[in-house]
Amino acid sequence: MDHMFEKGNLREMEESIMPSEEIVLEQSIEKGEEIMLDTALIELEKMNKKLQATHNSVEELATLFQNRLAYDANQEKVIDQMHAELQKYKNDLFGTLIRPILVDIIEVVDSIRKTGEAFAAKGEAEKEASTIILDYIEDLHNLLASYNVEVYKSTPGESYTPIKQRIVSCVMTGEMALNGKLVESLGFGYLHNGRVIWAEKVKVYKYQLM
Repeated sequence: MDHMFEKGNLREMEESIMPSEEIVLEQSIEKGEEIMLDTALIELEKMNKKLQATHNSVEELATLFQNRLAYDANQEKVIDQMHAELQKYKNDLFGTLIRPILVDIIEVVDSIRKTGEAFAAKGEAEKEASTIILDYIEDLHNLLASYNVEVYKSTPGESYTPIKQRIVSCVMTGEMALNGKLVESLGFGYLHNGRVIWAEKVKVYKYQLM
């Protein structure tokens, strides 16, 4: 009898100590959730570290880019300054040394032109001499071209251009439409790098009420 009682009490004690299936299942779920949460936190931490590393790399690239821009801007400024100084030096060199030489050559050309035209006006006998003399002008123009000198010559009927031309004589006209138009060109004009160094001599019409 006592022995049977002990067995019954022992079973009750075991049942009270051992958890039910529901409790075991709930504990398993909670444990699984904890594991999943820990895993998610670990992955999140890894992702955060990667994002931080990426952010740092972007910041470094941005800094390098800004430094490069500043360097390039400074380099461009230095180059522009050097170019301006070189251009100023070239302009000074042209003004003090080259321009006087070119003007001397142009004056020789102008003198040859006047002489050749004077011979041509004398008659048939002097025309051959005139041709020989005027041929020298082409040689001198080729010489001037080697110094970047451009030769220009206007045609009758064109409008007078103050910067490029110099009026040496006028022809009076009663036609208003002819006022300021060229009667004829009396010589060559010369440009050096787009700047006039010798204005073309011209004869122009001048309006006068008749």
